[in-house]
Amino acid sequence: MARDFINIAIDKGEEDANGDWWDQPFGWSEWLNAANSRGAGDTVHLGCDAQFLVDRYTFSKEFEITASGDETGYFALKAGNIGSRIDTTLSEESWWAVGDRPEYFRRTGYKGVKYITFTGNKYIVEGVRARNYETALTFTQNQTSPKLYNMQFRSCRFGIDFKGSVDDGEFTGLAGKNITSTLLAFRGAVTNTRISDISSLNNNCEDGESIGMRFWSQNNHNVTISDVNIGGQRDHYVGLIPKNPFHDGSEYAPYTQGEALAIEGGTDFVIERFCVWDTTDRLIDCKASAIIRHSGGYFSKRGITVWGDNSRLEYCFVGGAQQTGNTSGTAYLLLGANCVMHYCTARFDLRATSACIQVSRGSIHKIEGGEYLLPETKPFLIAASVGNGAATVELVDVVINGQVYNETVTLASSGDTWTA
Repeated sequence: MARDFINIAIDKGEEDANGDWWDQPFGWSEWLNAANSRGAGDTVHLGCDAQFLVDRYTFSKEFEITASGDETGYFALKAGNIGSRIDTTLSEESWWAVGDRPEYFRRTGYKGVKYITFTGNKYIVEGVRARNYETALTFTQNQTSPKLYNMQFRSCRFGIDFKGSVDDGEFTGLAGKNITSTLLAFRGAVTNTRISDISSLNNNCEDGESIGMRFWSQNNHNVTISDVNIGGQRDHYVGLIPKNPFHDGSEYAPYTQGEALAIEGGTDFVIERFCVWDTTDRLIDCKASAIIRHSGGYFSKRGITVWGDNSRLEYCFVGGAQQTGNTSGTAYLLLGANCVMHYCTARFDLRATSACIQVSRGSIHKIEGGEYLLPETKPFLIAASVGNGAATVELVDVVINGQVYNETVTLASSGDTWTA
């Protein structure tokens, strides 16, 4: 088991970066060659003395890690100075790797280059900081037990992109800023995985939409997502600040598109403390059966949407749901069957709303407790166009505009409403 520290503090250029590869300054090609000479059970640590903590420009370079772990052990790639061989007392964060994508890009045709592509399996990656890339980290193969810790990405199209499946993963301490498509993208099935301590701020829709986390597969299972903060750009909102021009002279869309969390399907999701603000599509769009606790946010048009049967919402909150474009604001959409809302809340500040809660036809739901504030002329419940037959909603100690309701409501056909 090898533990290599590679000093990337170079002041000259790659052509002058020579000497022993253990101690001497290295260029990008040298550290890549050194990393790929290792494998299962090895750790490669990239760092430098604190006085050399400056940005490292890669411009159009792309780096491919062919070294791989296996059943005998992980291959670990770490960036930063904590515990480095140079000085174990250093605690500064790692340097930023900087690509060639423009820092302030709006509707540019060039998407940028990828920073690091991993072509194997069984990785531990920690401490990477990257900005101005099309994708910061790409994993091309199915991943078993990947562990990603404490990384930051800025002005990238994608933060981390998994092209295959993920099983038994652990992701924590990931932060993004100005991510224009997706911070954490899973294109294959995700199983037995925990995702926690995630922040993505100032997301924008310059690539058409912006989503904090996206699960493309419909076969995900046993995934826990907790302690997440996702923020959009409020200056894209209609009526708050006038629209600003793109570089090509066209205008911003009047709002930040995209869901903060999009799950295409699966079973046994647990979503806890998932907080969102300033996105005008859905806060959470979950097509999997899920338990969602202490989650929600402000300034959206379709709030929390659950499509999976037997889903449960506990202590969730939606504020400021409002119409954007031709879509009226709705706080909760229960489009699966047999869902329960337990002590959730909603507050509408505008009258451009269709209803507080939308339910699918032919479904049965239960709303327990909670306090809801909405314009008196607006319905509390509305039947969606999806499904067949009548929808039944049981209200138990539900407070609507200060009054307690205990009754069962039946909505016979699409568009039927119930107003408190």
